[in-house]
Amino acid sequence: MHSGDAGGVVPETFTIARALLDRIEDSKTGTVIDTFQVKIPENREKEVREAAKLLGKIVYSRFPFIESGLPMSISPEEAAISRTWKATIAITGADGLPSLKDAGNVLRSETALRIAMRTPPTFDNEKGLKDLIEILKKDPPYGAEIEILKTIVGPGLNCPEMTPELQKIVADASNNFYGKQPIYYGEGGSIPFLSSLAQQFPKAQFVITGIMGPESNPHGPNEMVHIPSIKRMTCSLVHIIAAFHETK
Repeated sequence: MHSGDAGGVVPETFTIARALLDRIEDSKTGTVIDTFQVKIPENREKEVREAAKLLGKIVYSRFPFIESGLPMSISPEEAAISRTWKATIAITGADGLPSLKDAGNVLRSETALRIAMRTPPTFDNEKGLKDLIEILKKDPPYGAEIEILKTIVGPGLNCPEMTPELQKIVADASNNFYGKQPIYYGEGGSIPFLSSLAQQFPKAQFVITGIMGPESNPHGPNEMVHIPSIKRMTCSLVHIIAAFHETK
C-alpha cells in the first residue's frame, strides 16, 4: 500500500519487528533480558577478569571501529565478561526489504529477520528456544502474524575443572615457551562442537587454545597468524600432550 495513503493507519511491519526485538533486547543498551542469562560461575568470572586486566583496552580496541566509534562498555573487564558469559543477539540477515535503488514509498507486507542469539555456556538452549518462541509469538503487536522458521540450537560448554596435574603442565608449558603464567580467557565456550566432545568423552580433560591475537581476524578474508607465536603454541601443545601422557 502507498505509504501516503496507508501510513498512520496500517502498522509498518518493520515497526512490528522492532517491537518484537525489544521484548528480548534493550535497544538502548544492547542488554538481552534475564530469561537468557545465567549466574556466572565464580571461578570463570575471576579468570576472565584477570585476563581482561592483562589485556586492557585491547579487549575492544582490536576491532576496526570508525574513528568516533565506541564499544558497548569501555571497561575491559565488563566487555570481556559480556563476550563470554552474557547472552547477546545479532541480526545477521533480512528479507522483505528492497534494495535502496528499488525502494518506493510503500508499506511492505512483511519483514523477515534472521536472529543469532549467543547464549552463555551453561544455558539450557532447548528450554531457551521454547521461551524465545513464546515471548515473540505471544500477543503480537496489532494482531500481526508472527512466524518463526528454521530454528537451530547448539549447546555451549563450561569446561570441566582441570586437575592439579594438568594445571601444572599447562603452566610449565606457558612459562617454558612464553615466559609467562597462563591466562584463561573464556574463549569458545559457545561452540557446540566442544559440547559434543564433552558428551562423548565425559572423563576427558580439556585444553582449548589457539592463535587469535590482534589483527588476526579469524574467519575473515584476511585471516592470518603470527609465525613466531604459532611456533610457540605448537611447542606448548606438544609439551602438554607428552607431559600429560607421562602422568597416566
